[in-house]
Amino acid sequence: MCLGFDTGNGRANLSLVDPTMTPIAIPVYIVAPYFHGDPGRGNKFFRHREEHPVSENDTIESLLGGLFVSVAMAERTTFSSYEQETLRSVAAHSSPSSSVVYIQTFRGRFLIVPRETTFKELFAGARWPRDGPLAFEDARETPRKRDFEVDGVVLGHGWFIEVWVIPKDKWKLQ
Repeated sequence: MCLGFDTGNGRANLSLVDPTMTPIAIPVYIVAPYFHGDPGRGNKFFRHREEHPVSENDTIESLLGGLFVSVAMAERTTFSSYEQETLRSVAAHSSPSSSVVYIQTFRGRFLIVPRETTFKELFAGARWPRDGPLAFEDARETPRKRDFEVDGVVLGHGWFIEVWVIPKDKWKLQ
């Protein structure tokens, strides 16, 4: 799956006045290293690839809403001790009040992103240098080495974005 356009054929819409304004479809992975939806996975990170690339107008919450509950239901076991652990993990990752959503930038900054943020706002808000203040909280405590260094959302192997979800009680352990 590669970065492409959000059209039926994946190509730029040439009927627009400016074809470069065709919305982009973005491949996304949701990564939750502390999510225990399947006890058989051991200590492996939970990593979920969205089946279809998302539009730049989709919100992060549209991807996270119900994700952890549905994974837990699909991986349900008959062992009650595992079910309790899974339910605690679902609660810690699903609620905006008990989890942190962040993305990493090319220069290694960790930007805490509200769940209501669209991907278009994410790209614009993470861009550096900028005239105004950074749109998202930067979790890195070290200042930038140079004010003029170019930075933005990192597109990983295969041109995808990783959206990380961490429980707040584990956040400062990173």
